[in-house]
Amino acid sequence: MLQDQILGNMSIKHLIVAFSLSAFCIGQTMAVSPQEEITNTIEKAGGNYYAYPQPSGKKTAAPDGYEAFYISHYGRHGSRYMVDEREAANACSTLQKANEQGLLTATGKEVIAKLEEVMKAMHGRDGDLTKLGLQQHKEIATRLYNNFPSVLNGNKKIDAKSTYVSRSILSMGSFCQTLKGLNNNLEIETDASKHDTYFLCHDRVKNTERPKDEGEWYQKFVNYGKHKRDPERLMSVLFTDPKFLKKDDARTLSEELFNVACSIQNTPSVKCELLSLFSKDELWDYWQAQNAFWYYFCGGYNKKERARELSIDLLNDIVDQADSAIANNNVSAHFRFGHDTGLFPLVVLMKINSTYDEVISFDHLHYTWVDFRTVPTSANIQFVFYKSKKSKDILVKILLNEEEANLPIKAFDGPYYKWEDLKKYCKSL
Repeated sequence: MLQDQILGNMSIKHLIVAFSLSAFCIGQTMAVSPQEEITNTIEKAGGNYYAYPQPSGKKTAAPDGYEAFYISHYGRHGSRYMVDEREAANACSTLQKANEQGLLTATGKEVIAKLEEVMKAMHGRDGDLTKLGLQQHKEIATRLYNNFPSVLNGNKKIDAKSTYVSRSILSMGSFCQTLKGLNNNLEIETDASKHDTYFLCHDRVKNTERPKDEGEWYQKFVNYGKHKRDPERLMSVLFTDPKFLKKDDARTLSEELFNVACSIQNTPSVKCELLSLFSKDELWDYWQAQNAFWYYFCGGYNKKERARELSIDLLNDIVDQADSAIANNNVSAHFRFGHDTGLFPLVVLMKINSTYDEVISFDHLHYTWVDFRTVPTSANIQFVFYKSKKSKDILVKILLNEEEANLPIKAFDGPYYKWEDLKKYCKSL
């Protein structure tokens, strides 16, 4: 099997992990698997293209006497246009060449028209925030304000920082303007600069060192993608001669179409869709290949060393700013705005929800790594701090995409952790 070719023969330790994974799956029979989620909501196949979902709204009441007083936050920018419109243009050009030779099916001709609509909408907008992205941050800010009035009511000071990328700056603007509209007494200081890139999104720092085994794992992830992204059926849908393209070119076309199809959900002005080009099984396979990218990118294979490289400065900033806010009582919230490549490594490093473990093979990734649950557009993590007049202990609750999360340390009560315990854990990473 491919996974054996990729990772070699299993050791006894690996077999134990495999049985543990099986037990985990059996124990989660009431939960919906990623494959079922994608079958039910095909947009989730987009992974980090998945448009931010509505949170469940579940809240666990704070322990008696405790009230929220400070929030530390990191948010990915909202829905955006594709980073590179050339994918749509290249796919369209390939189909047009076939059409000129009379080799396109009716479906293929329809795809050309849809690609032309996509290109018209996104021309000159590579990576720009869409109106949906603005709306997502407006809604997140509104919920935050309503959920934690003790933090954001009254005359409070707020510090907000963004990377220098326009989609992050505009996301910060939408978020902060919403809060200001809800409470005009808020004193919000904003900033966006390359100066803070090292912790807001370390991946954007030039000459970042890569793991020594990156080349090896990069090739494994590429090979896995080729195995999962079989273009044969799709070519028969688009071309009257399925052999019009060589296999590598056919795979490139299918990947371009998949990426465009996944991105359309973030641009409501584009009224067409392309995900239905792919069967449910293909959506599952293509998603698995994309999910493998995040495993490779975050360094899931090297004991989180890569995740630490990318996110330790962000984690240190979260800890240091929280300690300062607690000691000086001078800031009610720190809001940070960046990218999926800033957020996902932090979640991996902290092992939030205890799900980001090393795995035996890429085929087991969906048990522990699910990108659309972690980094949809506007993904965010919120550290909410609580204090009580009856106790010196400060408590913290972590929300991942506005859902209560857990850590692999002893909790004080439900999703609430003592800050001293959490800080000690963070310093150990």
